Amino acid sequence: AARFDHLKETDRINRLASTAFFAQNVIVFAILILGVVMAFAFPHFFPIRPELHREATFVMALSVLGVAVSIGSQTFSALLVANQQMHVDNLIGLLLIVIRTVLTVVLLKMGWGIYSLAIAHVASRTTTAILAAIRVYKLLPHLEIRYRNASWEDFKQIGGLGIWFSLGGLAGIAIHSMDSAVTAKIVSVEAVAALVLTGRFYELTSGLVWLVSDNARPMLGQMLGQNKLNESFAAYRQLFGLSSGLAVVVAFSVWSGNANFVTKWVGAVNYAGSLVDLALAFTIIAGLWNMPNRV
Repeated sequence: AARFDHLKETDRINRLASTAFFAQNVIVFAILILGVVMAFAFPHFFPIRPELHREATFVMALSVLGVAVSIGSQTFSALLVANQQMHVDNLIGLLLIVIRTVLTVVLLKMGWGIYSLAIAHVASRTTTAILAAIRVYKLLPHLEIRYRNASWEDFKQIGGLGIWFSLGGLAGIAIHSMDSAVTAKIVSVEAVAALVLTGRFYELTSGLVWLVSDNARPMLGQMLGQNKLNESFAAYRQLFGLSSGLAVVVAFSVWSGNANFVTKWVGAVNYAGSLVDLALAFTIIAGLWNMPNRV
């Protein structure tokens, strides 16, 4: 999309956007079906008290719905990034956090309990998806995302490469979630809470470093569209050095104070321990080290 935008090929952008949008919605439909099955199986797979089964099922179903909304609207986010509107996409992401946080607190104070998290998740995802779509149509007044614009040739083109990104993304999700799933199954759900809380600050800070690489996508895409290969590789090498250096600095900066931070924040009982803390630091470095290669 960044290459086509540089070349001002409106028809190709319309075909590409329409193809991606409807292909992703097929994936969304599959996720919703799988999610319903997972929602009903969830409270029976993990050691959850019987009186909490209904709540667990409902929360899982809403979480799946939130993910479906997020995936279904990714085409608009991608178009924002492709058109050098990363700041808008990032502001929408920040707004998502604000909406989710405020709504969670309000619903918790109203006594909605665990439902608060799931409802806030869906509401924030839906709101920001709508805002992204509105911004894209204002930015690209000639954009037409319609079924008749979808192209089988474009699907094969983006699918051929996209399948590897999708498999990599699914593998990343599985790896990222596997620790929590295994911990919940073998140890306890409480241990998952300690694991998540111990790694929360790592995730927040690594997200900032990740933006350095992610925001370079449209720049490199447009340079490649202009056949500036030498400049592109030079930019990649600079990006790799910057991202790797920041990853090491951020990871060990968080690690040096994470034990005190988590203990004061949520209590010593919710700190997973120094070895887990160190493992999380190296995990962040490994993940961020690979980001420029994906870009």
